[in-house]
Amino acid sequence: DPSGTGQGGLGYTIPNEIDPALSHREPGMVAMANAGPDTNGSQWYITLADASQLDGSYTLFGRVIEGMDVVQAITPRDPSTDPTAPTGDLIRQITIEEIEP
Repeated sequence: DPSGTGQGGLGYTIPNEIDPALSHREPGMVAMANAGPDTNGSQWYITLADASQLDGSYTLFGRVIEGMDVVQAITPRDPSTDPTAPTGDLIRQITIEEIEP
């Protein structure tokens, strides 16, 4: 988000990369949010429960391997269903680690 507001975007989109071998079945899956096919940008989400209904529509690219208690402590927020929801938590740092199979 170049604007620093949490509302901006990249200014471009990237295509979906759907792998049918991956699923949203488990908590802790990390995927790109989008507004439709091939509209991935700078927003992503972490599943808290089985969300397999999302399979085939969103690019999965990671899994929380440690610290799920921290994920569960993040303030739930969905302004599309509750415009009065509290302000979301500020994420100051994320470490992404590639793990070889």
